[in-house]
Formats: sequence, structure tokens, C-alpha cells
Amino acid sequence: MKTNRHIIKITLQTPLAIGNDKSDQLSPLCDFIIKGREVMYIDPDRLGKLVLEKGLMDEFVRESGQLSNTRTNFQLEQFIKSNLGADPGKLLLSKIPIRGRPDRRIYIRPLLKSGGRPFIPGSTVKGALKTALLYYWLCNTQRGKSRLSQVMGMIRSSQGFDTLKKTLNDATEDLFGRLGAKKDSLQDFFCLRISDSKTLETNDIVISEVKRLHLKKAKLGMPQYLETLKENVSAELEISVLPGIRHLDLEFLNQPEPGKLWDILNEFSKASVETDRDILDSHAGILENDEIAREVYDSLVDFFEHLSGNIGKEIKTAHMRLGFGKTYFDNSLGLAIYRESPEIFMKYVKLFRLGKPRQTEFPVTRTVCTEPLVPMGWVTLKY
Repeated sequence: MKTNRHIIKITLQTPLAIGNDKSDQLSPLCDFIIKGREVMYIDPDRLGKLVLEKGLMDEFVRESGQLSNTRTNFQLEQFIKSNLGADPGKLLLSKIPIRGRPDRRIYIRPLLKSGGRPFIPGSTVKGALKTALLYYWLCNTQRGKSRLSQVMGMIRSSQGFDTLKKTLNDATEDLFGRLGAKKDSLQDFFCLRISDSKTLETNDIVISEVKRLHLKKAKLGMPQYLETLKENVSAELEISVLPGIRHLDLEFLNQPEPGKLWDILNEFSKASVETDRDILDSHAGILENDEIAREVYDSLVDFFEHLSGNIGKEIKTAHMRLGFGKTYFDNSLGLAIYRESPEIFMKYVKLFRLGKPRQTEFPVTRTVCTEPLVPMGWVTLKY
């Protein structure tokens, strides 16, 4: 048997943010200046060289290293002009459009980049594929349904946390194998390999303002600002399947075309979309009492209705959600339990101490971009 390779075109339907967990947020005290509807990134090397030449390194480090940018009068633009005697435009690294109504005090969460250029990591796509495969297995196969039934029974009877956690881990390893297992153990999922996408351009980035909608309070939270790949951006990556997958419920991956995998992705995405839409509908009475919350509600419901109708409509096309802004229901096991019984799902939430104490609903917030008013991270995959 030969390795099956597929070139996949991934296209963003809504802004996508995949950050580097190891990177700090970008600060207006040392990294950028906001001018109108643009963020002007300052070249740190040229800025640092100029600060050294002027003998102002101690002052700059002290002022720009403030833990809170709301408790200082330091302004990077003014420092460059007055203290360094330079034009900020001459220190420019790049300009990125910004959406929303930012002030000069915001922080920005950066995208994951390689050589300064953004890309979509294959590990993120593979993680989403794994989620969809586990959901499908739990809901559609004999062994998976048996595992799900076992988990549901343990939650219903309020089994101890450690016992339940072990059962959940056993269920996952039943399908995917165990990390660090011996060579003769089942490790079929390692045969599925996904490359990083080709690097994209700086002009594919936009700074997005995102907020959390509280479903019970009908209020939007404080804004966050993230570098995002903007909607309609496309990239290519490669999915490879090494020969020899043996698990009966995964051996379809050996087929030369990924059609069944695409069907599984679409089944999971449709369940996720329809669950979110139904939960939003159940809060319509609360959300419609606030003008801003009602606008968000209407936009999200319209988006989910349109997306639900499109999923599975085009051949060789799968829908998937990636990156920042996903809900807990984009987690396969949580969604599978909720679709079986919302009541048992809430017992599961309490056993795992998710959310806040005495919380009667989980998750209770939804993350949305404010311009355009859409959920984050929805993409299509085409082969």
C-alpha cells in the first residue's frame, strides 16, 4: 500500500486567530502605535538601536515595562518624537488594519508566525480532525456508543472524579491508542499527518476586536484585540495517510479519497452549529430585551442558519472550526454528552468543576467578532 496524499485548500469563512502560547501580548508601550484605523508596528531592532544611541535605555525599559498600560502616562509615539528626535514612520515595521473602536491603551494577541509571516499549523487542523473523529465514533459505531453509554451511566450515578477521568481517557485511547505505547500497540492515528500551511502575507492579517456575549445577562464583555487572518483568505496544506491503519473504525482512512473523513467532519460541524443555534434560540427572550445583545443574537442566528444549510451541500468540501473563540461544544466528548442529555452534561460539568460554582448553564458566553459580527474560526476544506 502507498501513502495517500491530498493537497487541501483551506479558506476562511470568518476571522481566524491561532496564537503562540509562548508569546507575550503586544503592548502599546513598546510594540505599536495606533493611528486612525491602523496599527503601526515599530521595528524593535531600529528602535532599540536608537534608544542606545541616545543613552535612554534605562528610562525606556522602566517606562515600557509597566505591568499596566492604564497606570502610566508614557506614550511610545511621544517618546520617539520628543526623546529620540525621530519620526515614528521611519521606524515602521508594518501597518495592519484594525477593526472596532480601539483606544491607544489596548494590548494585542499576536498570531503564530514563521519568519514574521502567519501560517495555519497542521497540528491545529489535526486536533480538530481528532475531535470530529471521536465524536463520530461515540455517536455512530457499536463500540463507541457502548463507551459513551458507559460514561453517561457513570456521570448519572455521580462516580468519583478520578474514576470518571480514567474512563474518559480509556475511551479516547480505545480509538486512538496511547501516547508512548509499545510499537506493537495500536497507534493508528499517528499515520494521519498534516503539514503546516504555506506561509501567508502580512496583508492577510487584520486586528479584530472580539467580545464575549453573556447569554443570561444579555451583555457584551470588555473587548479584546487579536491579530487574525481575515475572512476569504486561502492557503494550502497537505494531508498524508501512511499505509497500515488497522483499527476497524479508522481503516476507512486508508481509502485513496478522503470523502468519508469529510462526511464525518461535516456531521460534527453541523451538530456543533445546530447546538449553538438552539441554545441561542432558548435565550431569545432575554437577548431581545437589550438592543446591542439583540443585534448580536440576530447576526449569530443568521450566520448559523446559513452555515447549517451549506454544510454537506458541496462535494469535496468540509466545514471545520479552528483556533480562538471556539465553545466547549467544539469539544467532541462534551458535545456528544450534551446531545444525549443536557441534564447529564451539567452533572459532568459539576464533576469536572467547569465554569463557576453553582453555575446552572455551561458554557454561558459566546465569543464574537464585532466587525463583521460573526463567530470566529470557521473554515472550509476542499480537496
